[in-house]
Amino acid sequence: MTDEPFSLFTAADDPDFNALFHLRTGEQWSKYCWGYKRAADRLVETARETEIDLLIYPIIFLYRQYVELRLKELYTLTGTFLEESMKYPKVHGLGGLWTELLSRLERIWPVDDFEDEAELRALCTRVIEEIDKVDRHGVVFRYPESGHEVLNGQDIGVANLKYLKEIFGRVSVLLDGDSYELSERLEVRWELLAADWLAQD
Repeated sequence: MTDEPFSLFTAADDPDFNALFHLRTGEQWSKYCWGYKRAADRLVETARETEIDLLIYPIIFLYRQYVELRLKELYTLTGTFLEESMKYPKVHGLGGLWTELLSRLERIWPVDDFEDEAELRALCTRVIEEIDKVDRHGVVFRYPESGHEVLNGQDIGVANLKYLKEIFGRVSVLLDGDSYELSERLEVRWELLAADWLAQD
């Protein structure tokens, strides 16, 4: 042991190994979402090079965490857009949150107007239903045992990692797209409000 101060979070001499924490901005939610999903994608891409049966737990956890964060961000964005509650439910279950979010999205973008949107929403519904069936409280792929569910591998059998990556990629088309579009619409709204306010000055 040395007397030098210890810190986990310190810069490396090689800048290629230095990761920067982003300041809190309007994109903070997306930074977290992208990080979890891209980490899962990268693990899938390299899984065959290592012990694939060990990586399934962090892979599914990372994909699930991506979905949960994106749903909560969208709940906040739709609440702002519709001038309704922006406080997302402080729970880890996805089904109830998705049901409320779908109602809001339907009022903003009726699926009758967007065929692709309807297909992606239906897919997202099936994915969330299956996640909730296995891991309603978001703990099964973090702990081997918990006060809630316990993973029964025999019930699931096997998981095709390539298929998982493809499905969550399609889910992200919907969730990331809605996040971007809502953020853009809100930005335009705020710019118009600012312009009106300045014009009245």
